[in-house]
This record gives sequence, structure tokens and C-alpha cells, in this order.
Amino acid sequence: MLKRFFFILMLLPAILADAGAGNPKAVIIFDASGSMRGKIDGVPKIKIAKDALKKVVKRWNPKVELGLTVYGHRRKGDCSDIETIVPIGKLNKEQIIKKVMAISPKGKTPISRALKRAANELNYTEGNSTVILISDGKETCDPDPCGTAKELKKLGIGFVAHVIGFNVNKAADRQLRCIANATGGQYFNAKNADALKSAMKAIVAKVNKLEYNIQITASETKEGAKIEALHQIYKDLGGKRADKYEHLCESSKEEPCLEHVAPGKYIIVTIYSQYKVQTPVTVKSEKSLTKVNVITGQTGTVKISVSKNGKPVGGFHIFYKNINGKTQNSTVTSCGSTAEKACIEHLPEGNYTVVSSDSNLDISKKTDFEIKAGKVTEIKVSLKNN
Repeated sequence: MLKRFFFILMLLPAILADAGAGNPKAVIIFDASGSMRGKIDGVPKIKIAKDALKKVVKRWNPKVELGLTVYGHRRKGDCSDIETIVPIGKLNKEQIIKKVMAISPKGKTPISRALKRAANELNYTEGNSTVILISDGKETCDPDPCGTAKELKKLGIGFVAHVIGFNVNKAADRQLRCIANATGGQYFNAKNADALKSAMKAIVAKVNKLEYNIQITASETKEGAKIEALHQIYKDLGGKRADKYEHLCESSKEEPCLEHVAPGKYIIVTIYSQYKVQTPVTVKSEKSLTKVNVITGQTGTVKISVSKNGKPVGGFHIFYKNINGKTQNSTVTSCGSTAEKACIEHLPEGNYTVVSSDSNLDISKKTDFEIKAGKVTEIKVSLKNN
């Protein structure tokens, strides 16, 4: 039987319209208990959870103060292993993501105690306090987390728990659904990583309703498909960008970069492959959405695999620009390959040199190649011992 509670998050600003004075506050409680080492479709559940939480934090409403609490990450078999590693305060996305990425699963699943701790941190008896619980299984420390949820609701009328059951069995599903129902929250049943992602996306949309006012996507051409890119948002100081960016976010094939900025002029710096594109934009209102699609320029794809003495092996590849037949000194990018999976990179049109080595860096070989837009260049490097 799965046993997991893996993170509680979020105070929903849309539900906080009648809350008391001060900024809305939220606590993320991240489950790092031992069963998070289990896998779904070959991917560890802890990695799926981290990736989902990373997206949530990147899209978090900066007006909502945020804290991070983790349990099960220090000791096995200890129901008291619950630690607030980021106290509630002004949102620091990079700090929270860094803390989350460093977590390793070890211990038990104290759902009831985590709910109580989150509620107390939110001062749940003094106003609206909403958490979101995402769990892959049942409580493993105390007998009745649903009873705990009912008691919290009784003492704090504004306490609400929205719950996502992640790859849970029927018994866990009933328990988690009960927590949501007891507090007037919603329940989501996510069977796999994609379903979890969809549930989190729906929650974030609800949390940030009318909060984002700039949406950024990227594509290689005007009519091309959306691509993964990094966006830095700078203040526009009379046609020149400020020394430091104000916001940093990513867009992907499925999801845009969403941020909230003050009305004014900005310069967006979009980084994709070897392209670095500046786009001026004017945000006119905090309440209307300004949409920007950045055209980066086209790339082609290089796919590299390595064999050594006739057998597929892992490799490491360093790319250099090749101009007029001369290999430049500065590297363009690098990547690794395994015996089963090739190195894949997207590069602008042009000529390149790649230096490929085996995973032990014992043998290396240079290969010149050309990239054409929209085309795949496949390179199979054959290494031999001298």
C-alpha cells in the first residue's frame, strides 16, 4: 500500500477576498517520506513531485507570502520529522526551488501533524486559510487525518484543504477525499505525472486568477510551434535595459511564461539555443493580459551517439562553432549521451565541430558537421583503443 503525503501548498488569493488585514499567506509542505522513491512509468515519484512543485512556485502570485515545510527528509521512522525550511515571508522563488531540489526521501508520512502545523503557521483561526494537499497514499503516523481536518474546520471556519490524490489506491483515495470534503475543498484524482501536472495547472489557474498581466511564449518562426525558452524581464530605461532583470521565467511547448509586472515599458531577453533575442513591450494595465510571442530564429537538430570498440557506450560532447574552416576557441554548448540514449541539441544554422569522448574521457574524436534549419543531423562516433 502506498503511503505518502507529498506536499501541502497554497493559500488561494481568490478565496481570500474577505480575509483579515495583511498579505495572504501560504505554506507548502513537501513530502519526502521513503515511498517517494517509488516510480511511475519509470520516473521516481519524488522527481515528478519536484517538477510539479517547481512549476507551481514559478507561477506563484507574488502578493501571497509563502513558506516551505518538509517532512521525512532527515530520519527514517520518525513521525516528528517535520521541518520548516523556508519560513513564511515575501516570495523568493529561487530559494524555494533550490531547497526543494535538494530534498531526498527517507521517512514516514505524518499527514495529520503536517495539516496541524500548516494550519498553525497560517493562523487558521483568525481568517481564511487554504492549503492544498497532494498525497500518494495514506497517513502512516496518526489514525485519522480526516478527523484532524474536521477539527481544523470546526476551529477555523475559513480553513479549506484542496486535495490531490497522486497514484493512490482505493483506501487512500477515500481518506484523502474525506479531508477535502470535510473542509469544503475540492478533490483531484491524478493517476500519473500528466494528470498531476493537469491538476496542478488547474489549481494554479485558480490561485492566480486575474493576477498575471503578461504572458510570454516563443517560437522559431512566426507560424512555428511553441518551444522551450528562458525569459528575463528588464525595465526599459529609455531604450536601454536596466542592469538587473526584475523577473525570470520559462515557457515551454505546452505552457507560457506568466508574470505580474507593474504597468510600464520593459525589454524581454529571450534565451533559446544560441539565440539571445531582445523584445520591447509595453504593459498598459495590471488587470488586462499582455501577450508576447518571441521569434527566436530557426535551428536544426544534431543527434550524437558513441560506440567504443564496436559497442554502444556513454559519451561526452563539446560543441564549437566552425567559421571558414577554423574551429573557434569558445564552446557553444555541451551534452552527454548514454549507451541507450543519444545526445540531442538544437543549434542555429551553420558549421560546427564536436569533440566527443567516452564517459571516462580516455579517448576523444573530432567531427565536423553542418546544421540546416529544420533538419536532423545524425552523428555516430566510433572510438577505438589505441
